[in-house]
Amino acid sequence: MKILDRAAVLILNLSLLVVFIITPALITAGNHDYYKAQFEKNGIYSRTDENGIERKRTVFYIGGDYQNTAQFENEQLDELSKHIIDYLFGDKESFSLTMDGVLLNGTYQDGVNIFGDTAVSHMKDVKVLMRAALIAAIICAVLLAIALTYIIARRKFTARFLLKYTLIFYGVIVCLILLFLLITLIDGWSILRRYPDAFTDILWENVHHILFPFQPEKFENSFFNDTLTQILTLELFLDAMIIVFTTLLTAFCAWLAAAFAIRKSERNASKNN
Repeated sequence: MKILDRAAVLILNLSLLVVFIITPALITAGNHDYYKAQFEKNGIYSRTDENGIERKRTVFYIGGDYQNTAQFENEQLDELSKHIIDYLFGDKESFSLTMDGVLLNGTYQDGVNIFGDTAVSHMKDVKVLMRAALIAAIICAVLLAIALTYIIARRKFTARFLLKYTLIFYGVIVCLILLFLLITLIDGWSILRRYPDAFTDILWENVHHILFPFQPEKFENSFFNDTLTQILTLELFLDAMIIVFTTLLTAFCAWLAAAFAIRKSERNASKNN
C-alpha cells in the first residue's frame, strides 16, 4: 500500500500544481479589466500631458506590415482586447479583424486589416493550447478530489508522511526551475554581457519551448512584429506570470500550513495518550 500512498501524495501535489497554474492563467487571460489596467500601465492608452494635450501611442506593424502605423482611440483598444478574449474563449473561427475609423498612416481609413497572417496563425495555436490547458485543469481537479478522498479514507496517513513527500515533490520542481533559469542564463550569456536587461526577453522566448515542445514551426510563429505584439507587451505577460505565481504560492503555503497543523494535532494527541 505504500506505493499507492506515495502515488496519492504525488497525484495530489501534481494536480494542485496544475490547477493553480492554469486556473489563474485562464482567468487573467479572459479578464477585460486586466487588459485595460495593463494598457494604462504600459502606456498603450492615450494620455494627456501637462499642457492638456492628448498624446496617443503610435502602434507599428498594423496588419503585420512594417510600413503601416496607427494611432488608436482608447475605445478602439478596448475593442481589440475584447476581440482577443472573444476569440480565445468564444466560438470565433478566425482571429482576423477589420476596423473602421482607424488613423492609419496619418489618415482615417475604414476596413483596416488589424492583424497579419502570422498573428492569426499564432493565435489559432494559442487557442488550441488554452483549450488543452482547460481540459488538463478539469482532469487534474478530478484527480485532486480523488487523491484527497483516498488520503482521508486511508486513515494510516500521517502529517509527517504527507509533508515528507510534498517537500520532496516541490524540491524537485524548484530544482527543475533553477535548472531552466541556469540554461537560459548560459544560452543567452553572449547577449546578456552586452544587454543585461535582456534576460526577461530570453526567458520568455525559452518559455515558448515548453509551451510548444517539438513544434519548431509553432515556436517560430510565436515571435513576430504585429499589432498584437505592440499592444500585448512583454510586461503584460510578466505581470500575468506574477499573478499565477502568487496564486500558486498562496495555495502551496495553505497546503503546508494545513499539513503542519495536522502534524501538531497528531503530536498533541500522542502526548495525551
